[in-house]
Amino acid sequence: MLLVIPYKWLVRGRINPDPALSLNPAPKTWGERFRSHLLQCMLDHPGLKMCLYMWTGTAMFNAWLRAMGTKVGKQAWIGEGLQLFEHDLVEIGDGVSVCR
Repeated sequence: MLLVIPYKWLVRGRINPDPALSLNPAPKTWGERFRSHLLQCMLDHPGLKMCLYMWTGTAMFNAWLRAMGTKVGKQAWIGEGLQLFEHDLVEIGDGVSVCR
């Protein structure tokens, strides 16, 4: 888990929405695709998924999402079942309840 956040920011970087690709924010070059795929493999690791599952509905899970680039509002409750692929493109407002 401690490797995923630095990898995301140092290697993958922030994803900016491209108006021309508003329906498909997929990476354009081979290198971008490889880095995106590697990040997704890291996020799919069973150990990380178990930690995140235990944190669902807590402030730690919200902190994890914020560290990955998601904009999470105050008093937002995020339950199990939330799966994000491009954290930078998601914004969750104040007082919002997501997934049960």
